[in-house]
Amino acid sequence: MAHYNYTSENMQREMARIKYSADLDDMPVDQFGPVLEGPCLRLPAQLQVKFIGNPTDCQQLKKLIGKPIVGMDSEWRPTMTKFDSMRPALLQLSDEKTAYLVDLVALAASPLLDNILTEIFTHP
Repeated sequence: MAHYNYTSENMQREMARIKYSADLDDMPVDQFGPVLEGPCLRLPAQLQVKFIGNPTDCQQLKKLIGKPIVGMDSEWRPTMTKFDSMRPALLQLSDEKTAYLVDLVALAASPLLDNILTEIFTHP
């Protein structure tokens, strides 16, 4: 199978300059971190955030079936060229009490997740 690299030579040079290390002491310091003060949008205190990363966790999503309103958002890696086909990596679903962050990369082959999402989105 042929491997095609659509990354420009300039991008490849820039990436080659980056030092990668498994040693956490060599990792760059997070300059951004959480916003603790000043004007910013904050999650309501009563909102729970749950990470869904394996089939067992998917069962929690059943609580959204039949909810009158379900919020949805998704995140994915940006496309670098017109030939890239990126799929969503993270699906965010929420009701008024809980936000669920679904790892679509880890659950890409999960028929259980497919079935639960189908129930959520097709419920009358």
